[in-house]
Amino acid sequence: MESTDEVPMNTQEMAEIARARASFCAFLNVHFTTLPDQEFVGRIREPEFLGALDALAEDSSAPEVATGALLMLGFIRSSLNTNAAALSEELGIDRTRLYRGVSPTYGPPPPCEAVWSKQSTETATVLKALADVYVAAGMAMSAEARERLDYVGIELEFLRLLALREVDAWTAGQEADANSLLQQQSKFIDEHLVPWVPAFVERALKQASTDFYRGHLGMLRGFLSGEQQRLNFLTCSHPDEAAPEEFSE
Repeated sequence: MESTDEVPMNTQEMAEIARARASFCAFLNVHFTTLPDQEFVGRIREPEFLGALDALAEDSSAPEVATGALLMLGFIRSSLNTNAAALSEELGIDRTRLYRGVSPTYGPPPPCEAVWSKQSTETATVLKALADVYVAAGMAMSAEARERLDYVGIELEFLRLLALREVDAWTAGQEADANSLLQQQSKFIDEHLVPWVPAFVERALKQASTDFYRGHLGMLRGFLSGEQQRLNFLTCSHPDEAAPEEFSE
């Protein structure tokens, strides 16, 4: 994750920044969308996953992300001798309590924008606003989707898809489109993630029972804070010129 005061300006490097953003959204999102079954336990014990966490833990430009990575690493390494089934159960219990909003007496309220938003008390208003954003971007929920439009995992996935489109635009030399996508990502983080996710993280951290999910929560908050600053910087450095109102698939 690069410091915003040393942001490269050529199109290839801008594409790499967007690709890194998309990858990190996917990394964060897997823990919201994937059950920690025994296969999951096997994956987080693999050298590739541990190596990625090691790299994040050494990144001094994102201290909360680095701290979160260290927590996750410590948990995984301390449980390498734990039976996969037992570890899966431990992680599953913590994930359900933190991310599924089972009941008011068991974990925090679910990580959904309408639940945590201070800008609107009407769930329908929040969902309508998000639906309009998704439609304007030419994206629609799949028929198999089980989550609400305002679930944090859906919002992170939307940000990931916008970042991937930005990669394609920079690579194709379509700078106006790339700048438009930068603006859309900055606006989406400002309006639909940063206003509520930190409050959710603060509450969830108090009820987390594993360093694995404590680390994940810290990385989520650190990523959004850092990426908000980075996108604001980039959009000022690359003003949106003659950008289309919508983008097609």
